[in-house]
Amino acid sequence: MTSAIITNTIGSEMYPNNYGSAVQVNYDYQKTGKARKHDSVPFDKGSDIPEIKASLKSSAFTLVAASLINGETMTEQWIDYRKRVHSELFVYITKTGVAFEMNINEFEEFVFTWCGMERESAKNGGGLKIRCKKESKKMIRWLEERAA
Repeated sequence: MTSAIITNTIGSEMYPNNYGSAVQVNYDYQKTGKARKHDSVPFDKGSDIPEIKASLKSSAFTLVAASLINGETMTEQWIDYRKRVHSELFVYITKTGVAFEMNINEFEEFVFTWCGMERESAKNGGGLKIRCKKESKKMIRWLEERAA
């Protein structure tokens, strides 16, 4: 696992009320020089940043919508996710702009440490999905301890 500081504020201008989309734009711009709007590419068809096959996550992220994943338990859903995911780099970006870059094995450890199962709202089908906890000091310390 490695970490990097995300320094620009392009995303905040594009998404003043959406932290997750703003940090995605900032990271994308820093890595590729492109200030692209956030899009919703299916996890098994593409990546948030296609040039580097990166999937970006932030506080309280949903791994995959319940309707797009197979399995009723966290382990079953993770196995399906890992088998089908297009991305090769997984990046958790903190509220202070630190990006923790992980391979699939490191991301799996992160998911099983900081995520749990949650039921989607009835209007979204009510299925079970993997959802990360809200960012905490303890989570940040855990990430920092593993970063090179």
